[in-house]
Amino acid sequence: MDLTLIIAITTLAISSTIAMLYKSLLDRKSKIEVKTVNYLPTSNISTFINRTEEIELILNNCINSTQKSIIGIFGIAGIGKSQLMLEIGRICNERKIFNFIYYIRAQELPYDPKEDFGDQLQKYFFSTIFYSLQISRNNISDLEKDAIVRATIQKNRILLLIDGLDEVTNNDENSRFLDFLNSLPHTTKIIITSRTRMDVQLSIFLKPFTKSVTDSLIQNNENTIIFKNKLTEEDFQKIYELTSGIPYLINFVLSLLHDYSIESVLSKIETEKIKFLDSMIENQNLKLSKSQIQILIILAAAEKPLSSEDIFIKLNKSISKLDTEDFLLNLYSRNFLISKENKYLFQQEFKNYVNNKWGKTNVWVK
Repeated sequence: MDLTLIIAITTLAISSTIAMLYKSLLDRKSKIEVKTVNYLPTSNISTFINRTEEIELILNNCINSTQKSIIGIFGIAGIGKSQLMLEIGRICNERKIFNFIYYIRAQELPYDPKEDFGDQLQKYFFSTIFYSLQISRNNISDLEKDAIVRATIQKNRILLLIDGLDEVTNNDENSRFLDFLNSLPHTTKIIITSRTRMDVQLSIFLKPFTKSVTDSLIQNNENTIIFKNKLTEEDFQKIYELTSGIPYLINFVLSLLHDYSIESVLSKIETEKIKFLDSMIENQNLKLSKSQIQILIILAAAEKPLSSEDIFIKLNKSISKLDTEDFLLNLYSRNFLISKENKYLFQQEFKNYVNNKWGKTNVWVK
């Protein structure tokens, strides 16, 4: 049976997901076959750099371990958790280590708080496996489908990749979720990614790239080579300080070199900061463009990220307190690169500012 990677996410999320994950240099010869309910063309896997030790550790566990184990890849947003997971999938696909590889984007999992989370995940996982078998026979009962899937799991080596688990689970649900995963046979290897640590058998914590690795990434970037951006050692240092060695930020800064010199890039970031503040006044719905969000990611990773007071000063007074609070909490705590320590400091700053301006209010960070 041909090895197939099933991307189990909705059609609506496909285009943006593929664009985000495969935006970098597309020079890989090997490809991963992508299938959903609606057919999608094959996509090249993006260039991957470093993480050699992590890859070897994960592959050794997947190939050689006969024990049941769940591997967790943990780290802040933008650190490369999803990319590492997909690289593992690519290698396993290339080496034909597994009969089936399933990639599930956790945000897309259907969730009903009235039902047990583990049961819901099992149903979703089973339905994905059944679809991947491409059985043409009609009128198959649910019990028969369940039996077919269980037999498939028992007879085949399966790699289950669950990306972004922290987006949909909380502490109460985690134990039920892990109970289901641990109930699968040892021939099914499981890798999850999460910003918050979970109780798994093998934990991989991703750290930002070192200065030397960042320099290597810059030197081999197509925008540095093709557009002949002559970068000095000072430029390398500025990029490293700006991005803190976080892969997503490095790639974003380098993408700007397609059209701008390094001097213009640094100037552009400051300019976009002003544009962002002004746009919040004009747009009461707080809808941000992709470029504005990306610029904010850069700012959030810098030594002095945009402060809550800077934003509040520019906010239109017609925006409700609830909308403002939700927006800022989401901005700083959920989608952007704030460490646990900085998140706590921001929370205190945010509370103090809101209390001073609006009186006491219940502000919390998810």
